Amino acid sequence: MRLSYEHVQTLAFSIDVILIVVASIFSGIIYHLVIFSTSGDIIQYTSFGFLTAIIFTFSNHFRSLYAGQELLDFHKQVRSILFNIILTFFVLTSIAFSLKISVLISRGYVGLFFFATLLSLVVSRAVWRHFLHIALDRGLFVRRRILAICEDDRDLAGPTITELRRYGHMPVSTLNIPAGDVSQEDIHGLIRQAATASQNLSIDEIVIAISIHRLKIVTQLVEELRSLPLPVRFAFDGASAEVISRPAHQLGGILSFQVQRHPLSFSESVLKRSLDIVAASAALIALAPTMLLTAVAIKLTSPGPVLFKQMRFGVNGKRFQILKFRSMSVLPEGADFRQASRNDARVTWVGRIIRRTSIDELPQFWNVLRGEMSIVGPRPHAVAHDEAYESLIQRYAMRRFMKPGLTGWAQVNGSRGETPNVESMVLRVQYDLWYIDNWSIWLDASIMFRTLLLLCNPKDVY
Repeated sequence: MRLSYEHVQTLAFSIDVILIVVASIFSGIIYHLVIFSTSGDIIQYTSFGFLTAIIFTFSNHFRSLYAGQELLDFHKQVRSILFNIILTFFVLTSIAFSLKISVLISRGYVGLFFFATLLSLVVSRAVWRHFLHIALDRGLFVRRRILAICEDDRDLAGPTITELRRYGHMPVSTLNIPAGDVSQEDIHGLIRQAATASQNLSIDEIVIAISIHRLKIVTQLVEELRSLPLPVRFAFDGASAEVISRPAHQLGGILSFQVQRHPLSFSESVLKRSLDIVAASAALIALAPTMLLTAVAIKLTSPGPVLFKQMRFGVNGKRFQILKFRSMSVLPEGADFRQASRNDARVTWVGRIIRRTSIDELPQFWNVLRGEMSIVGPRPHAVAHDEAYESLIQRYAMRRFMKPGLTGWAQVNGSRGETPNVESMVLRVQYDLWYIDNWSIWLDASIMFRTLLLLCNPKDVY
């Protein structure tokens, strides 16, 4: 029995529900057999497992993590699983505490359930990745017989057809749209050929692969293909897919795609600012001893101020003074400012420790409380670098659409530390712009969590 690629998402969702419920029952029975020599209340384990599964799977579904392409990214899936499990158990604990029913749930069972769920879901993702790679490479998905209508350009149509084959679509006939202007008679001719092919070749679906620059032809094809009782799909790739995949909004009779989002709405700004205040306040209280010891170590081991202050561009280009613990024996500033590099002689021995552990960034929580920065956002660069790169990289200034952050989407995706060439900065800007266009409070929470994991294994920090 073959699986349709479109059904992968539903199947992955369902399997997660089953795994979580089974993990709950298994954990409850094992815990009570070991501690009390009884199997315990299986109905209670099932109910708790089902409630956990609902919260976890809908959180995953909301973030589109069950899509086939997402299931291929094993490392991203593991990070998301860990984040969502912690979030789910936090929500359940809060509910149990508020309803005063936490005493009815054994902490030993909950702990065992947590690790059983984590293990089973991680193993399932490894299996999914392995299965999808094999299925895509060997063409194991259900073969849908399609009629492909493509542009008469092999460079454009070839890759699209190849990709369709990989995901279970089997072109049994191909019709070509001629280059240049296409007359109404040409369109009628294509439709007649399509009708003949659908009758003689048992076509399941019509797929049109055409450049977005020829949308006028798309409109004509849509109208004419209504005469055929077959599903019709348009396939876009490259720049066209980038536009079509953006959030769509209906404006009366107009459908618009948001290719560049506006600044945060009032409610979104309040939500993000609230998260910043809570997180920064908690961090400053919890890390106060560390910050005090760092300040003393800097003062006793090298001459100069404890804090390093430097002008940076903030939201909408407004300048502010960023705060860091001083990690160098000199205070670089101005147009000659040079980023720290590996084995940089300017970095003190205390500076190496605090830079390696990111302790030097802790004073920026004050910048967050003052409203100059956010916990998550594009990392601010020195003014000299900003002015230099702005003339070299298109849309570089768009990074100032949002407040700069202590951490960001670029940093958790490996683009952190020194940017020795324009190409490395281009990559960072691409990540930053993606974050701005796709912002959500869930994305911020995910980045904060992934940053904590990165701090345990710092790389590319000098």
